[in-house]
Amino acid sequence: MSTNFNTTDNKYTFWYLLNQFTKVEIPIIQRDYAQGRPSEAKIRGKFINHLADALKHRNPIELDFVYGMISENERTLQSLFIPIDGQQRLTTLFLLHWYAAWKEDLLNDAKDTLLRFTYETRPSAHSFLNFICKEIIPQTITTFREYFINEARWFDNAWMLDPSVEAFVVMLDCIHDNETINSTSHLFKTLTTTDIISFYFLPLREFGLNEEIYTRMNARGKQLTPFEKFKSKLFSAIEKNEILKKEIEEKIEYKWVDYLWPYREKDVYTIDKYFMNLLRFIVLITFYERNLGEKRKKAEIDLNDEDQLVSVFDDADSVKFMINALDLIPRLRESAGNIELYPWENNSVRTMGDILEDVIVNNAHDDAATNVLLLYAAMQYMIKYKEDFGIKDYLIVVRNMVYNTKDKSQREWPRLLPALKTLTSDNIYDLLLKPDLRIEVIYSEQRKEEIRKAGLISKNSCFKPLLQNIENDTYFKGNINALLDGACIKGEVDYDTLGKLYKAYKLIAQDDFYEVWGDLLATKVYTQSEWRVWFDDNYEKNPDVIQLAKDVMNHGYNIEKVLLCREQKFITKMQTEYGDLSEVNQPKQQLYLLYILSRRILKYNIWDFFTNDCYRFGWLKKDKSGFSSPFKCLNDNYGMVYQCYNSYFQYNRGLLDNRTPKVLKANGAGKKPFEKLINFAEGEI
Repeated sequence: MSTNFNTTDNKYTFWYLLNQFTKVEIPIIQRDYAQGRPSEAKIRGKFINHLADALKHRNPIELDFVYGMISENERTLQSLFIPIDGQQRLTTLFLLHWYAAWKEDLLNDAKDTLLRFTYETRPSAHSFLNFICKEIIPQTITTFREYFINEARWFDNAWMLDPSVEAFVVMLDCIHDNETINSTSHLFKTLTTTDIISFYFLPLREFGLNEEIYTRMNARGKQLTPFEKFKSKLFSAIEKNEILKKEIEEKIEYKWVDYLWPYREKDVYTIDKYFMNLLRFIVLITFYERNLGEKRKKAEIDLNDEDQLVSVFDDADSVKFMINALDLIPRLRESAGNIELYPWENNSVRTMGDILEDVIVNNAHDDAATNVLLLYAAMQYMIKYKEDFGIKDYLIVVRNMVYNTKDKSQREWPRLLPALKTLTSDNIYDLLLKPDLRIEVIYSEQRKEEIRKAGLISKNSCFKPLLQNIENDTYFKGNINALLDGACIKGEVDYDTLGKLYKAYKLIAQDDFYEVWGDLLATKVYTQSEWRVWFDDNYEKNPDVIQLAKDVMNHGYNIEKVLLCREQKFITKMQTEYGDLSEVNQPKQQLYLLYILSRRILKYNIWDFFTNDCYRFGWLKKDKSGFSSPFKCLNDNYGMVYQCYNSYFQYNRGLLDNRTPKVLKANGAGKKPFEKLINFAEGEI
């Protein structure tokens, strides 16, 4: 078949393209057909609806540019077009044209032209497209997938292992299910004789570009489409507000480009990707800040849908926030960029500058809620104040509150975002002390702690650097109430005591409490049940850990002296309570005695007790040789042997050598272990 459509200014239709060349070949270097992937259902449906509406209402649409290489054989007069950019759109247009011809029983006339479009990515993709043009497929089928797999004798089911063939079938069913397409008459004629659906065709030979150069251009150019769509729709949405529209038009091509330019990858010369990443973040927080409520019924937003992105900017305030947010990039990067927010993290986001970069470069807008909320808080501060002298204190307080608020899921954002906005102040400590402050959505204990710290700073400014130093500790992460309680004298936090206590705490916390961990066995750090002994997940701030630090502080920071004293007192207490140490029958008590025996008497290594780097304990009956317990009973069961475990105690595995403290292995406790413990307690060892 031929066409009576003539192009001007390199504007082509798919049918015209096929008639211009002997073959249009998707090369082996191209990726699989993606628009038919199951994961692309929303995008695919939207695109097909767009095409269908254009065809039905005769409303012309343009599908951007198609680029490629042209090869001509002067001897055979054959010409080959190899698309470099446009593969996805061209493939969808092929399937649409094929479907129209099949639906209207015109395949026999159209197949020669359709067969000019070929896939060389895989043999199965190439074969499938050839077969559907040549084979008779009945009009009565329900779905193409069902027909191909269950009825078509020529169809090789192994073809479905090819992602492109799978995507072809999905797209055909999508087209087949579209009511508009199926109700539109003379579909094939419209497609082949009009320019209702067109694109701009740019052969590379006209620009003197080779394939290698354009491949790099294409890798960048693909990012233009969503951003250009967003811009167009945004300008349409705010068309009536000439002032805001003009401001955006002036900034979006120059000022904001300059701001985002430093974030681009090496040898990449467009920043559209980074624009879209930051815009998605702005849209997300704007969407939730407005609280949905009566105005919006949807509980979520699709950040890959340009229409939904633009829908957020349906009022002047939202547009102004977007402008302000983009204007703030230099301040966020420079003024706030070096503020350490997570100094306890070694290999992740640490500063506000890191958070900003993560959002811009990696599109990290909702997978790390704390970061999103902190960036929002920084923006609110900078919008409200022209100077940033109070922003560090503000962000540290906000960090403490947000980080230690457990539920930061997006369902809470409509409440959290206004709360953070309420906190915006260039003197956050004064604000916290106002009696009418209402930020209930923040975790109550952390909220109370921040008010407590604000009160200390208001009385003595020297508190601020000390408190912030402790807050940044890897074991506290902004929550230091336990240490504040430990530093109280007559109910008030004493400045000097707090500094000294923290010094002692740092000593015992070295190497994750390596030297002192065994001496926590008998404290409230550990909990025992009928079957297990395990430690508190928040052991760092356990009152008994703080008490140990206080003891170290009060004894001249001599950890060894404190531990020896504790161990001796414990042995004496057990001897007094039971009369015979072998009669001790509580797991925590037994474990602590075993630990003292292992470390002080037998001089075993700490890891000989906490085997396999495990710190929880279960116990089993002695059911085979090689294990021994010096105690007479445990829960009325004789000869129980402790086993270390990490997360889950696998009792069904039985006694394991590599899970048993050395002191409980055969002869591990030595002779007369309890006599030696008593002698140790009396200072004889």
